[in-house]
Amino acid sequence: MKEKKITREQAEEILGEKVEEILKISEITVYCPNCTPRNDRVVDMDTGEYFLDDLNDIILKGTCQNCGHKVIRRIETGEKQYT
Repeated sequence: MKEKKITREQAEEILGEKVEEILKISEITVYCPNCTPRNDRVVDMDTGEYFLDDLNDIILKGTCQNCGHKVIRRIETGEKQYT
C-alpha cells in the first residue's frame, strides 16, 4: 500500500470540522506492542508524521509516550459518506 507524506494542515483539512476531537482521540488510543502487554491498556503517542494511503485514510506515525517505541495509528477517512 502506497503512502504519501502530508502535513498536519492537510490532515486537518481532510478531517473537517471535528479535526481536534478526532486527532486527540486518535493520539490517546494507540496500541504499543512494547507497553500494552505489560500494562493492559492503550497508550498516548507523540505524532511525528502524517501520511495519506491508497484508500485516502490518514496514517499517524510517531512514538509511544511511555517507552519511545514506534507506533502507528490509522484514521479511516476514505470511506464514502452517504446521506
